[in-house]
Amino acid sequence: AAVSLAGELMGFMTGFQAASMFDPITGANSSAIGVFLSLVAGVLLFSFEIHHILIAGLAQSFSVIPVTQGLELSDSLAAITAAINNMMKIGVQLAAPVMVIGFLGYCVFGIFNRMIPQLHVFFISLPISIGVGLIILGISLAGVITLIGQELEKNAILFGA
Repeated sequence: AAVSLAGELMGFMTGFQAASMFDPITGANSSAIGVFLSLVAGVLLFSFEIHHILIAGLAQSFSVIPVTQGLELSDSLAAITAAINNMMKIGVQLAAPVMVIGFLGYCVFGIFNRMIPQLHVFFISLPISIGVGLIILGISLAGVITLIGQELEKNAILFGA
């Protein structure tokens, strides 16, 4: 979910939000960057063999919480809240380079719009923001993939424990 959120944030800041496509992982429409990052996360999940940890954790969960016994609701809500908080933090960290450059670009285009009102800034800004966003994504992609792998491994180990 964090990777999907990061892709949506990146797509929004670069102008890809209007062109949505079907994301097979989430089962909903997402931006092209979101679909790409979700597929990268799936590949990393299997290449780091994290799926073994997840399957072992799922099997061990039946010994910790038997099927016949109920689950404490207060503990579940605290865990869900912590997981959503962690997801939001990781998603914004992954999208930060593109978001910062996109925000600065939109500030510059806003200044241009005030300085030259006859200029149709939308028609000029969209191709520039797409191009600059893709360049920044390409530059930061190695760091993004490294962070995705680290977070997948860390969260899978927590799940397995």
